[in-house]
Amino acid sequence: MPGVDGAQLCSRAARLRRDHGQSFVLAVLSSRESSADLIRSLEAGADLFLGKSQDVSLIRVKLGALLRRRQLG
Repeated sequence: MPGVDGAQLCSRAARLRRDHGQSFVLAVLSSRESSADLIRSLEAGADLFLGKSQDVSLIRVKLGALLRRRQLG
């Protein structure tokens, strides 16, 4: 993404979600998996941070759990 990184994009999307009363999930899937990247993404408004090195079945389960929580909340 030229000129913008994932956390900046997430921040913009979170602001749009908040300003327009929208309800959508912001999940970050990143090859950068440090604690600092995780914290930066969550502080920017992400609902979930996933590392690309994680097993695909784990990613699927985490996304499913997040969506269930959103439906219940």
